[in-house]
Amino acid sequence: MSRLSRSADVTPDEDRIREIATRRARAVVEATDRRVDRAESDLAVVRVDLERIGHQLRAVEQRLDAAAAGTEGAPASPADPDGLLAEVRREHEQIRVRFQMMSRYEERLRRLEDAVVKLYGGDLRGPGRSE
Repeated sequence: MSRLSRSADVTPDEDRIREIATRRARAVVEATDRRVDRAESDLAVVRVDLERIGHQLRAVEQRLDAAAAGTEGAPASPADPDGLLAEVRREHEQIRVRFQMMSRYEERLRRLEDAVVKLYGGDLRGPGRSE
């Protein structure tokens, strides 16, 4: 069947339906392209943040290791209250720094999860994933 004879079989209503369906499909594709562009942009920001956090965490761990190396050789004796107090303060600082880093990391994860939920309409698994 030639193209000319097929077009003769198509009614104006079918042309209109085809045109509407094509327009809707294009709109869906364009909306999806915009969502993907936003997701790629968000992902780039998250990658930069994760890289920066990784560097910061390594620096903190190095500082903690250096501080621990300085105190491991000579534990404070109960007879030296100032030394014992200084050691407790160092350990307290190490714990506080670790908790700070964990808190910042958890906050970044929460923001990332919120972005994923917004992007995929509440589904944390992402597009096209089913149980």
